[in-house]
Amino acid sequence: MKKLASTLPNMLLSLGAITVAAGALLGWVYTVTKEPIAHQAMQQQVEAISAVAPPFDNNPEADRWETTVDGIPVTVYPAIMNGHLDGAAVKAASFNGFAGEIVVMCGFDADGTVREYQVLSQAETPGLGSKMQEWFRDPAGARSVIGKNPATTSFYVSKDTGGEIDAITAATISSRAFLETLRTAFESYRQYASTHGLDMATASGSDANSGASSQNKKTQEVKEEKVSDANSGASQQNGGREGKKHKGRENKIHRHDNR
Repeated sequence: MKKLASTLPNMLLSLGAITVAAGALLGWVYTVTKEPIAHQAMQQQVEAISAVAPPFDNNPEADRWETTVDGIPVTVYPAIMNGHLDGAAVKAASFNGFAGEIVVMCGFDADGTVREYQVLSQAETPGLGSKMQEWFRDPAGARSVIGKNPATTSFYVSKDTGGEIDAITAATISSRAFLETLRTAFESYRQYASTHGLDMATASGSDANSGASSQNKKTQEVKEEKVSDANSGASQQNGGREGKKHKGRENKIHRHDNR
């Protein structure tokens, strides 16, 4: 085969052919891998929802609710059991990580208490910021966010004014970004709960309040019963006294008649 002369037109022709071939190959690879990648991402998301949300009998993916907080897209996956909203899994992100975007799936109980979380994606420094998956559930010190409620605990690193969560050692920026995702998730869940008529302030205490009301009712009934018994006893005692007085008067009258 005759070798092409090293001229500018021939070089451009060769580069053009290579570019077209490479583009076609990349397009084919994308088409082939697009569906498996999307399926894997969806599977990861479904598993994350199940791992962090309260028990549910609905389809959180089908019932998802989307919003934005400070320009950040957030998705709320409600956990409904027997028609009652028991909490949610919320996917939120922060673009303020040391290496860029951090995406977290956070699970909340009905009142907004953090149940669990799963870090879906991050590119933080290995051995430092990347430790967020384990660090913020470690009970040592004030690291863990599990069982805490952003409404009553300041979800900022303790190095910052008013913060109550210990940052990852030597990874404060990553820690701030992680906690930002949880605050964003909580705010979104609060919006969802408000939209759907759930009072988060009383959700966790509803059973206790119900029990207290029942106990108060029983206590009141006992008090009323005691008062009733006391009144009844007093009435009987008064009746006895009146009876004695009446009998005494009768005896006096009888003695008077005999005179």
